[in-house]
Amino acid sequence: SAPSRQANPVVHASNQPSAPAPSANSLKTITKISSDAAEAAIARLSAVKTTAVEGSVVPVAARDFVDWKKKHNVPQDGKVFAMTGWYPCVKQALWDRGWYFN
Repeated sequence: SAPSRQANPVVHASNQPSAPAPSANSLKTITKISSDAAEAAIARLSAVKTTAVEGSVVPVAARDFVDWKKKHNVPQDGKVFAMTGWYPCVKQALWDRGWYFN
C-alpha cells in the first residue's frame, strides 16, 4: 500500500505580539440603554438620509445619481443602463433608443 501523507501545518512567524484572548466575562458585557434612547437610535438609523441639491431635498442615493448624470453629461430625464457580459447588439439597441451606458 502507498504510504500515507500528512499535511504539515504552516506556521507564520510574526514580530507583532498577539492580542490576549477575550475573557468569558468580556464577551457577555451588554450595555443597556433607555427605551427613549433606543427609539431615538432606531428612528435615526431608519430615516431616509436627504440633502439639498439645487434648492430641493432629495435622498442621498438619488443625489449621487444626479451627480453622476452631471459628471457624464447625461440629461436628468435620460435613462441609464448598466450591463455585464458581451451583448453588443443589446447595448447598441439601447443606445439607439436614447439610453445612456453606465
